[in-house]
Amino acid sequence: MDEVLTGSVIAAVIAAITLLASSFLTHRLTVRREDRADQRAVQREAASALTEALQNIRRVVEHSGIQPVRPQTISEAVGSWETVYRKYATRIPRQGQHVRQSVAIALGELFGAVGWSNFHPQDADFDVSEHSQLWWDNADAYLIYLVDRFSRWYDDPHAAHKLLILNFDTWLANRERLFL
Repeated sequence: MDEVLTGSVIAAVIAAITLLASSFLTHRLTVRREDRADQRAVQREAASALTEALQNIRRVVEHSGIQPVRPQTISEAVGSWETVYRKYATRIPRQGQHVRQSVAIALGELFGAVGWSNFHPQDADFDVSEHSQLWWDNADAYLIYLVDRFSRWYDDPHAAHKLLILNFDTWLANRERLFL
């Protein structure tokens, strides 16, 4: 009879250990899933805010193709972009860490010194360069490209590490091939 009681106690201990282990694993997996969901939400927030800031700059670029824009208008859009960029810089996919500089280069080519006023705030008061259809087209197309890249990041934050985001110079050198 002692063997039956011992066997029952051992079975109960094994059942309790199994229950505790499964409870621990379930809790651990649930916490991990919630952490990943939180990370995706933060990634989406960053992608959305950066996309919106890029679209604001693009509206200024588009408007500049119709009529001249004031340096203050450009500086305000660039300043807003800079604020959003600084807030989410650590969330940007590794391949896109250059976007601050790339946007400044594209806008600098189009608008002159006021275009990179996020790097040199003292240049915000410079006059806007004379309109060039070529650089207007390049800046507008590059901003469209970045908006597309950041929208893809929003759609699938988990695959952000696979997302190719070319810097402005590389994009410009490959523009013909990219759009064929």
